[in-house]
Amino acid sequence: MEKLSLNSEANPHNVILDIIYRIKIREVMSKNIHIISPDSPISDAKKMMKDNGVSGLPVVKKRKLCGIISIYDIVECLEKGSVNDPVKKHMTKNIIILEEDMPLSFALNYFEKYKFRRFPVLNKAKELSGIITSRDINVSLLNEINRELKRLDKPRNTEETDSVKGKYFKQFSTRKYDFENAGKTSITIKKFLKEIGIPQDIIRRISIAVYELEINQVVHSDGGTIQLFIEGDVITIKASDTGPGITELDRALEEGYSTASEWIRSQGFGAGMGLPNIKKVSDDFQISSDVEKGTEVIIKIYSGKKNETN
Repeated sequence: MEKLSLNSEANPHNVILDIIYRIKIREVMSKNIHIISPDSPISDAKKMMKDNGVSGLPVVKKRKLCGIISIYDIVECLEKGSVNDPVKKHMTKNIIILEEDMPLSFALNYFEKYKFRRFPVLNKAKELSGIITSRDINVSLLNEINRELKRLDKPRNTEETDSVKGKYFKQFSTRKYDFENAGKTSITIKKFLKEIGIPQDIIRRISIAVYELEINQVVHSDGGTIQLFIEGDVITIKASDTGPGITELDRALEEGYSTASEWIRSQGFGAGMGLPNIKKVSDDFQISSDVEKGTEVIIKIYSGKKNETN
């Protein structure tokens, strides 16, 4: 039986990827932050920056972020003699923010894209909950990498696989919020099925199912595996994740129902069509979910049978 695994955890590159997609921003950000009121004078902001050794302050009113005042704004006010002006007159109002439930990968992308030294972090209530800097990320990554390397140094059992004519087994792994690679498993499986002569209409159905399963794991779970079994004309796909499970399973099978957050939707995911689409293209569909343990979906597609729903 042939096996292809994309989960080579001993690869240092994969170790780092696992960390940046697993850790959330709230685990890395600084929660002890210095803030200033929009009605405070610029002179207060100047003193606060000097006393605390920071080069910027979030401007906050009733826990809501109004803007950012930076050392550059302070210098400009000093040159103009405007140190008694209120902070709100000179603060930057168009702010790039992060959310505390986002994976660390988002913060890394933001630092690369915007070249800022820090980003304010908001909670679900859109209140300021922290600040994340590149130093916060560096320290967190170093600590996590050290822990992972110690874990990987421990002896692990190896798995042997056999190759049997007419039978195939392939396994792929997914990572939480790994939007950059979401969909690659579907592309790889599609190419493989074409190579072994699976009919095009069957390949299309399998590709749809695998893509939706992969996206569901990336968006809604902490990561998991997608396995492809082929024996004769029976093609089985098994998707298992590590949780959290689905609380309302019946509703999750309804078209348009989704629990995706706003920022996930902003990435183009979470339309609520995943499970309904998988069920439509399957000849046999089974799903089970435990809130703590995770979700398992098993579907079968028969290469000699036409799907009546398409």
